[in-house]
Amino acid sequence: MSLKSKILSWINPAQREGTPDNRTSSISSEIDWPEQDWIVFKKVSKIIAIDQSITRIKNSLRLHCVAIEFKFSDFQLNSNGMPTGKMTDVYYGLEDNIDRLDELFPIRKIANSTGEGVRNAWYCSPSAEIKQRLLEIVETEKLVKISIYDSSIEMVSAFLPTDLDGQIAGNHNIIENITELGDDGSEPREVMHWIFPSDQTNIAEICKALAARGYKIEGSDGDRIRFSNLSDVLRETVDRETMEISKLCQQYGFEYDGWETPVVPVGRTGKLH
Repeated sequence: MSLKSKILSWINPAQREGTPDNRTSSISSEIDWPEQDWIVFKKVSKIIAIDQSITRIKNSLRLHCVAIEFKFSDFQLNSNGMPTGKMTDVYYGLEDNIDRLDELFPIRKIANSTGEGVRNAWYCSPSAEIKQRLLEIVETEKLVKISIYDSSIEMVSAFLPTDLDGQIAGNHNIIENITELGDDGSEPREVMHWIFPSDQTNIAEICKALAARGYKIEGSDGDRIRFSNLSDVLRETVDRETMEISKLCQQYGFEYDGWETPVVPVGRTGKLH
């Protein structure tokens, strides 16, 4: 039986004629899905994408969750442990087919991770049939070893990013944006940073610590302290500075609120964007 025929077999005749299936509708209504809030970040040697809205799902105990694991052989991997382009097409193709189920069957993807020879994707549904439905889709693929395991919102929540993970993911978004504008990040320029205090008691101390590390204290914008340095904005540089500033913030009771840079196309002087 083809995949299309399998999917059609899950729908009763009334649904095929466009009549709503009362059972499916009632299942869907049990979960009030919040608006999705995806973040992508690197954790050691894995790339993780997770929908942070899972922390706001009501009635999450009613969800049935599973993990799909794609385990690749050595010849199906690049030297960095990531799947080759052909294998990437394999799991994206299967995940696209699973995403299409949402039109017929209540299901939502909540996370995925890739690296160290493995791709994992997590899905949840208020229906206990989710595991069987996904098994029927993935069994069509013979090029890679695929397993399906029971999981839960709680297990996936362990992958949620820390504040530092979120900051570094934000760094990479900024770098991608300025790259599209012709800035390769290699030119030194003024980089502006902001932090804000949990209380006002350690402002002088953290300013002194920042100055000792070469940052220039510029002043304040409301509750935020503004400081700058002259630096390139290559990924390794901004990630190192983010970790340094975040460590100071943790020490003195502050929160890092990010940075801003002029766009400096190669060979030109940029303006702040």
